[in-house]
Amino acid sequence: PDRTCQRRGTLITDSTIPGITKSLLRLSRQIDQAEFVPVTASHCSKMSFKRRCRQHVLREFGRILDRGLGITTSFAALPAALPCAKDFLQKLSGEERMLTGRFHAVCFAVLTGTPFLAMRSNSSKIESFIGDVGLSTERMVEAGISPEELSQRLSRCDFSESEEHNRQRFLDSARSSMAEMFAAIATDARAVRFKNR
Repeated sequence: PDRTCQRRGTLITDSTIPGITKSLLRLSRQIDQAEFVPVTASHCSKMSFKRRCRQHVLREFGRILDRGLGITTSFAALPAALPCAKDFLQKLSGEERMLTGRFHAVCFAVLTGTPFLAMRSNSSKIESFIGDVGLSTERMVEAGISPEELSQRLSRCDFSESEEHNRQRFLDSARSSMAEMFAAIATDARAVRFKNR
């Protein structure tokens, strides 16, 4: 991520739970300088033609419902989705803060250094990850939070000095562990190749 860019606005993503996605979409319309961008990719080159057509129809259906009738549906999330994780990371890197209901969006926020709040989900993955990184549990919010309270919480969600230290330490440790893992895989692959000669 480009750390020299000026960060602005609040990115609000979706959730694996449709009811929470609807709440997040509604909140994105009530929070100043907020934009709703679901984590779900809107298209993928590996999708079958039939699935791409279905995604396109659902995306257009969501646009019509959202624009014409003002109905908040799970289809309304699809038009705002970015095509791939790289695009999502680039978008997130330019945001001042994020609100999400998705575990992977929290992982991306930790990676990009984007302050965030997360809605509780149907599992404890987000809470466990926040603990593993060494971040405050104050980053968790309930689904019924009011727009006013959420705006206040978002305005104070920057990483504290200790959280930033913990975040950097976690990333350094993760990079080191990945390097060790891939080195071990390469060693094992060479041993198997040598053995099969």
